[in-house]
Amino acid sequence: MDLKDNWDGEQAKGYDEKTWARAARFAMNHASMSLTLFGTSLPQPKIGPADAGSIDLFWASEVGRLLINIPADADEPITFYGQEAKGGSISGIIPGEDLRADLAAWLVKTK
Repeated sequence: MDLKDNWDGEQAKGYDEKTWARAARFAMNHASMSLTLFGTSLPQPKIGPADAGSIDLFWASEVGRLLINIPADADEPITFYGQEAKGGSISGIIPGEDLRADLAAWLVKTK
């Protein structure tokens, strides 16, 4: 994504290629883990710009949705929030780029 500072005309921070690479790596590593652990792929996320140069990974289905935010600062933790259509939810922080089997499982069940 080639969005520089002020890309929206409202002083939004631009997006760094390192943040995009981190978001892509996070998504691909979890997709690979899902295939290994559960024998199935993850649905493809929608990837988009978020606040302060961060990147959002978003999955949605009739069963639920999950939003994972990859911050521009690699020292900041990744955050996530998911909600099932039936009312259950999951949220938290991920230090570094740790793999989370629970998130992959959550996505598989909402697939």
